[in-house]
Amino acid sequence: MDEMTGLAEAAGAPVGDIILYNIFYELFPGCTSIVARDKDGGLIHGRNLDFGLLVGWDFKNMTWPLAESLRPSVITMEFQKNNQEIVFSSKNFFSRILPI
Repeated sequence: MDEMTGLAEAAGAPVGDIILYNIFYELFPGCTSIVARDKDGGLIHGRNLDFGLLVGWDFKNMTWPLAESLRPSVITMEFQKNNQEIVFSSKNFFSRILPI
């Protein structure tokens, strides 16, 4: 619930909309994911952020309004080994910084 509340705050969307999209995501899966190996044997995992079967699609602008409102909160995180070598990177949503 904290994650959905944070996403709603960051997107400026009602929490109910975020919960509804999470429910639709489970009922009408449309996202694609892939797991592959690169030429050096490293793993690649990718997933798109479809929001179901045209639920919430803005036909006038041909966009997903929720995706457009979430776009500014997407960040790239780089995970390092020994504070130097980047082991992997990941796209994530940033909603707020929590103390460690």
